[in-house]
Amino acid sequence: GIVIPYFIKEEQERTKILLLLDNGGNSMWIHSKKVQTLFSKIKRRFPRDLKTFFFHNTIYDQVYEDDKREVPITLRKIIEHSPDYRVFIVGDSYMAPHELISPFGSIEFREESPRASLENLKELNHHFPYLVWINPTPKKYWHRTVAPYIEKICKMAPMTINGIHEVAKYFKGINHF
Repeated sequence: GIVIPYFIKEEQERTKILLLLDNGGNSMWIHSKKVQTLFSKIKRRFPRDLKTFFFHNTIYDQVYEDDKREVPITLRKIIEHSPDYRVFIVGDSYMAPHELISPFGSIEFREESPRASLENLKELNHHFPYLVWINPTPKKYWHRTVAPYIEKICKMAPMTINGIHEVAKYFKGINHF
């Protein structure tokens, strides 16, 4: 199970959440139950100001407002949100390294960008001081993915009870993991 630690009521009412979900590709399919559980718990816990967007593998110049990834929203629009938002990026980091580190690295034509995805992650992390990548892949396998590249840019936590608990403490300013 996944537990989202409770904030005191006042904190909960003023907490703003951006949730960016990797919903493409076969590698995320095996994690769909865990991700759905996390999503529903976040949705119940923070119903007032939760904004959810979707991407495939990594974040390029746009994300999508719908889970079919048909309604794009530019990264510029995402960065217009207040830096007070707590940002969860949920993805397994299974992708070819070029998808993350190369300009025009996307495997999807509509996602091609002259800017490397890693640069977008840096920009997001700079704008949102409370940004964490939640990885459903067991930590012992992260070295087989591009997770080490991502960890150099932003904080990454496993999608486990302890991982989510560490994220909650980090978001409250208690822990700097």
